[in-house]
Amino acid sequence: MSLRTARVSAYITAVLLVALLAGGEYWNKRRRPTVPTIAFVPQTAGPMLWEVEHFGATVAAEKLKCHLYWNAPTSENDVAGQVLLIDKVIRGRYQGLVLAPVHSRALLAPLRRALAAGMQVVVISAQLDLPPGGKLGYVVNDDEKMGELAVAEIARLIPGQGSIALVGLG
Repeated sequence: MSLRTARVSAYITAVLLVALLAGGEYWNKRRRPTVPTIAFVPQTAGPMLWEVEHFGATVAAEKLKCHLYWNAPTSENDVAGQVLLIDKVIRGRYQGLVLAPVHSRALLAPLRRALAAGMQVVVISAQLDLPPGGKLGYVVNDDEKMGELAVAEIARLIPGQGSIALVGLG
């Protein structure tokens, strides 16, 4: 993993944490803690992607002078484990939740509970059947734009010297 990838991840995580802390409606309903705490619940612990996200979230939390609670289910298909973690966050004294859902439908009910409890939520890595707005935001890949950027870059590297093939899973 490159340093650039780690920096991009740290930047994205910092933006997520700022978005959560900026949720003014939350502060009107609950007493503001001395040091805010953001909960981050990824899909699982261990794989390199989530280690980079953890690093980025830690760096962003330090810069923003807030605490980070990081906890993950034991595997990428542990829906029940992720639901339990979300419910723990709802019952706790957290100012926001960053979530990478392991299942797009099974986590709708816990997310609705978190939103009903007044929690600021940012969902990453997946668009769910809940519209963004109010206390809910999304940070997801723009696959179309990624394709455009990839083709533009390879065309720059091989100017007029052949064909470009895009291979993907369908």
